[in-house]
Amino acid sequence: MCDPTRRAHSRAGLLLVALFGACRAVESPAPPATVLTYTSPMWYEETGRYFQLAPDGRLAIYGSGPRSRLYDLATGKELHRFLGHQGAITSLVFSREGETLISSSKDTTVLLWSLAEQRRQSGVTPRTLTTNKLNSLWDKLSGPAAPAYQAMLILSAAPRRSVPFLKDHVKPTPERIAGQRAWVRELRAVSILERMATSEAREVLKTLAEGAADNRLTQEARASLQRLDERR
Repeated sequence: MCDPTRRAHSRAGLLLVALFGACRAVESPAPPATVLTYTSPMWYEETGRYFQLAPDGRLAIYGSGPRSRLYDLATGKELHRFLGHQGAITSLVFSREGETLISSSKDTTVLLWSLAEQRRQSGVTPRTLTTNKLNSLWDKLSGPAAPAYQAMLILSAAPRRSVPFLKDHVKPTPERIAGQRAWVRELRAVSILERMATSEAREVLKTLAEGAADNRLTQEARASLQRLDERR
């Protein structure tokens, strides 16, 4: 049985929690809600277990013994197994941009792994989004966590269409947003903008950050900008 205290965070607003033989990707900072649940044997009790989320929340790495496995959080699919250590893994760390994995082992070695190919295999394929599709995805952002997360991935993969759409639909508010569904959608939109991290997305976040100081949307936009600045 997995240790329920084992968890990892991503700056993209996901919390990975190992609990009772399964692993759950939990949405944050919106009200806690499971995005995906994995029941692969990888999450059962083993000696020397380590797991970590990529900074953008797209990938999760799990290590046990001398090997580690990379998973796509959008689908739960295993993307790759990394073999190279002769001893048990002692740590797993993603680089700041998530392009490289660093692993250390009891065999006293440290290995760097390029994730370029695995990233090409992960997530969703960028697509042309029609106005009707954008509206449909926008509606899903106010719904349950799992379909909302899929909508977030699709929108994030098409910044040229998504950023202008979100700019028109998410505005800095002078007072608190009324209704849980409304503000959850707004917070998810902020997460999408941070995930895209284009100059246009940053400008939208700057506008949102100028809202009322006690507004949750304003606070999250400011936090997103701070995280983006730290990545430079």
